[in-house]
Amino acid sequence: MKDYLKLSDVQFDRLQHSTQPFGRIRLKSQFGCMGLSIDRVTFALIANSQLWLKSTEATRELFCRLELSDRFTYPKRILPMRINYYRVPDAVWQCPQQCEFLFYQTYLHARAHAQSRQQLPSRIKDLPNVDRALERRLWQAGIRRVDDLYLLGAKASFLKVKARPQNELKLLFAIAGAIEGCHSAVLPKALREDLIHWHGRLN
Repeated sequence: MKDYLKLSDVQFDRLQHSTQPFGRIRLKSQFGCMGLSIDRVTFALIANSQLWLKSTEATRELFCRLELSDRFTYPKRILPMRINYYRVPDAVWQCPQQCEFLFYQTYLHARAHAQSRQQLPSRIKDLPNVDRALERRLWQAGIRRVDDLYLLGAKASFLKVKARPQNELKLLFAIAGAIEGCHSAVLPKALREDLIHWHGRLN
């Protein structure tokens, strides 16, 4: 494993100990990072020799209180994309009690979030708006699981599918709808406007 995809032994042992009640941590390379999961629920990433924890609505206040403010940026030639993972700062690593509570809560709520989506299809081709052509394009871009799609989000997934973005709002809306679990025609207004604004910056 490359050094920038590793934590120190002390850090990894602390993470494993904190989440031990849930099971064993499994590592999988994805999109230039190392994804950490327990029982197929991804809750953290390792990148640049740092640990990045998945943020959910339930952990937002905790992350703010412990000053997890550095959001992970997925590198992209056209536009860097930020995803919903935050770096564990040095101050937290220096306090074992904070680490244990933070890591435990992060996985607990990541699992709850995943369970709330269990009614959604497990295969990309069964998501709303995903026909065979879009499934093939996602597959060719390395997005082969529903979890991959959720991890990246609509914007980063769109950029991976379209190496040279053009005026393809329909594609962007389709991907966003697949993630939201709805037809692209009924995307929430705020989300649709955000996607239109973002897409306009690409052109």
